[in-house]
Amino acid sequence: MIWFTSDQHFFHEKVIHFDQRPFKDMTEMHEALISNYNKVVKPGDTCYFLGDVGMGSQKETKELLSRLEPKAIKILISGNHDHNPTWMRAAGFAVVLNSASMIVSKQLLTMSHYPLLGIKSENTEGMKKAVLGENFHGEHRYSKIAIQNHAGFHCHGHIHANGTKINGHQYNVGVMHNDYSPVSIKTIDQWVQRTLAKEIKNAGTI
Repeated sequence: MIWFTSDQHFFHEKVIHFDQRPFKDMTEMHEALISNYNKVVKPGDTCYFLGDVGMGSQKETKELLSRLEPKAIKILISGNHDHNPTWMRAAGFAVVLNSASMIVSKQLLTMSHYPLLGIKSENTEGMKKAVLGENFHGEHRYSKIAIQNHAGFHCHGHIHANGTKINGHQYNVGVMHNDYSPVSIKTIDQWVQRTLAKEIKNAGTI
């Protein structure tokens, strides 16, 4: 089984307040995320972490990742809060990438930490570090490692603020939008098929 997840923000206690996460402290958040992960991810599975794993030391991160089903393959798609690939591999990831893609229901599914460039996903107006005119938080700053829209479907993380999980052909797999648990490829496959069926039906009514 393949799984997708992002934005755990391990060792980042302030994220509990930022996201209004339902945890009293960082320890409770860690234990919930670990438990939820291990309930669904099994030995031999592969899980894509789409960035912003955490802010702990390499030792802390390695120890925590070792508690996430050790016989499953962990692949990291780097986010803006992640360390360099060598650091993250040493912490427990088998592979570290900037983006990846696969075929789901005969459709291209791309993956990156950030939403696709040019698609409005978050209002940055009023944010101190925002660049006016950005379509999402970080589009200007992170454009070198975000990816263009090549049609098909897309999984991402990064967006915390507005609570949107599905935006057209984009699916936010961040834990805060998915009951603090990974999203299965079955769920993604069903979303792709449902979206295509709706689009075909709508096209037939024109």
